Amino acid sequence: MRKLILLLFLLPCIAFGQVADIDGNVYQTVVIGAQEWMAENLRTTKYANGDFIPNVTNANQWSNLTTGAWCHNSNDSLYETIYGKLYNWYTVDDSRNVCPMGWHVPTDGGWTTLTDYLGGGVAGGKMKDVGTTQAGTGLWRSPNTGATNSSGFTGLPGGTRSTDGSFAAIVERYGYWWSSTENFTSYAFYRKLGKDYGHVVRSSLHKDDGFSVRCLNKTLIDTTATTITEPPTKPKELLTITDLLGRTTHPTPNTLLFYIYDDGSVEKRVQLDR
Repeated sequence: MRKLILLLFLLPCIAFGQVADIDGNVYQTVVIGAQEWMAENLRTTKYANGDFIPNVTNANQWSNLTTGAWCHNSNDSLYETIYGKLYNWYTVDDSRNVCPMGWHVPTDGGWTTLTDYLGGGVAGGKMKDVGTTQAGTGLWRSPNTGATNSSGFTGLPGGTRSTDGSFAAIVERYGYWWSSTENFTSYAFYRKLGKDYGHVVRSSLHKDDGFSVRCLNKTLIDTTATTITEPPTKPKELLTITDLLGRTTHPTPNTLLFYIYDDGSVEKRVQLDR
């Protein structure tokens, strides 16, 4: 029996880096055009100054908030490793900064810079992670239209929390990300990716919705310079293997698994038995 290991996370000609938040979570970052983005959703429990962001699980409390808060989708911590946390917009707008030092939540214009660079109407496919849940090759539900992840953004369907505190947008179908730009008193702009289309939706929703957050480096990249990636000083060590729900497991044939290493990186692997 021959075993074929597919390393699905590898993308050619993309410059990756790393950044850590105040909790010590390490995120892969990616250079796209003149911007450097987190290639993972934010997971922090604190603002950059060390103040805690409340974890609000109660639906009524969530719907009445006018200050920052976070939750897991469906209040289930198993979503943490893969999808990160959901934050209301008050967290994004807080002057204490939810992002690591030197990083910030992108403005509406910052998101537009990204999608314009990626071709406008086709940008969504270039930002979505590849594969489908039905095929056991990814996290998006079929058909995951246009998905190539050629940008390295690795957009995942983390779902949302609605203004009434319920979890309306189901994981596997949609991903929502806040901008820092408000739209009238009660709304703010966001971006959305979906399983059924290859474009990026730009719209605005209530500030007390719960969306994923990506952070953007405040420093623009010099696109005329040559990026040289240094090799790691030591081999990375495997910490654990998890399944789609974040549960610790062991290598299993024909199953999408996540290999989590001590340097903060995560590999998606499917081991095919033949």
